[in-house]
Amino acid sequence: MSEALTNALKYVSTVEHGKGFISLKLIQTGPEQAMIEVRNTIGNPEEVKSGTGLGSRLILAFTRQLNGQVEVETTDGVYQIRVNFHVPTDSKMIYDY
Repeated sequence: MSEALTNALKYVSTVEHGKGFISLKLIQTGPEQAMIEVRNTIGNPEEVKSGTGLGSRLILAFTRQLNGQVEVETTDGVYQIRVNFHVPTDSKMIYDY
């Protein structure tokens, strides 16, 4: 979530009358399932394309660690990224070696 928020802050843009936004959500979508969603306004999609892509690569790497899936969508000047992932209810065994 931290990396997605950093990207949103980097690319957020104010649109019509200076009203831009950033939206963050963390919700349970089912038994042992959760979703992080970050949405923000973007003024010029070319600005997003001109970035290095490091933030996006980090988000993909973190998502792989969670065994999750990433969905990205840009519609009507709004960028949205969703990360769906498993949240186990049972704790893992910890072995003391």
